[in-house]
Amino acid sequence: MTKADNGLIVMLISFLAVCIFVYIVVRIFMHISTNQPKYEDTMYKMIDIFSGIVILVFVVFEYYNNAENAQNGHYFNDKFKQFLDFLNDPYSIVTVFIFLLAVYLTMYFLQLSVDSSDSLIVSVIHNGSILLIFMMIIVDFFKYVFQINLIDMFMNYWEPNVSPMTNESQEPLQIESLCNKSNKSSYDVAYYSAKSSLF
Repeated sequence: MTKADNGLIVMLISFLAVCIFVYIVVRIFMHISTNQPKYEDTMYKMIDIFSGIVILVFVVFEYYNNAENAQNGHYFNDKFKQFLDFLNDPYSIVTVFIFLLAVYLTMYFLQLSVDSSDSLIVSVIHNGSILLIFMMIIVDFFKYVFQINLIDMFMNYWEPNVSPMTNESQEPLQIESLCNKSNKSSYDVAYYSAKSSLF
């Protein structure tokens, strides 16, 4: 299971928790039944509000935990590579199907429409999941039918031919070899000068 799979599971658990919390607030505390016309509007608005709060808390938490990587530019590159690895994994489409099925079941039990445009969060989750499934189908189709890995082609185009880490790792070796040569030459000069003074 990749990190993107874990992220999808965390997103699903967070979304379910928000929906259950909003349902309890609307039905028990606000006394709005599912038969009332304002039930759907209230549910959609509160789901967007509390989901926005959860997303804001998550962004702040991620920023403070990865502030150094974000400043160096490594954080977004790492997240993008994790997303590409997620697309390249043939089993990831099963995870997305389960995620989308869980969202459908949640909306069904809450008596809400998944494809409604009244909720921004629900629309983004629903349409984003379908788009992700289509992307995975295209990637797997080219990989297993035409033997063309689109993700590898994109990564070869995206990443430079020589990694910066290679240059950094080679630099100390070059400096060390130069120091060794310098020490050896100075030792040879001292040896031959001492030998000439004796004879």
